[in-house]
Amino acid sequence: MDIGGVLTSDPWQAIVLTPRLGLADRLGLDRATAASAGDALWPQFSLSTRREGDYWVEFEAAVGTPVPGDLVDAAEKEALKVNQDSAALFELLVRFDIEWGFISDNTAFWYPKQLRLLGLEDHADARLDFLSHLRGVSKSSPGAGLFELAADEVDPNTTLVIDDRAHNLARAASLGFETLHHSMDGEEPFHRSMRPHLE
Repeated sequence: MDIGGVLTSDPWQAIVLTPRLGLADRLGLDRATAASAGDALWPQFSLSTRREGDYWVEFEAAVGTPVPGDLVDAAEKEALKVNQDSAALFELLVRFDIEWGFISDNTAFWYPKQLRLLGLEDHADARLDFLSHLRGVSKSSPGAGLFELAADEVDPNTTLVIDDRAHNLARAASLGFETLHHSMDGEEPFHRSMRPHLE
């Protein structure tokens, strides 16, 4: 399953763009400029193991405004949220004895923070994790991206991919994966959307 947008907020978008709580509003930044900076930096950091400090240095340069660390911490604490239905999903996975892992375009620094928010710090089944910062490719990479790597290592015919973006689900489906669209902003809770896939 994906993390950002499914189990937690998308990290940089939440921290930078959340109305009132995000850095753009806290610093009086033009939102389009802030969004452009975040979009430009994401591939550089989600496809490598670079540090968070480097991210904010480059973000500052892109927006032309100092970004104090205490404001970053405050924005992260207040804007990065957990899908309140996540606990129900993991209860279902345990109840039905289903192996699970993550497939995520994610940075080396936000991924562990999202795990902590979810109470999954001890999750260590790397065999079922396909993370862009470790694999060096994204879901949308040309050729062999994360879904293609996953298809080589697990059986698509017995694997469900959960994601909040239609183009990701389409790519997964083209490789034979069963797919489920789920967004933390959606109205249907996990226990309902998952049920048909468990029967």
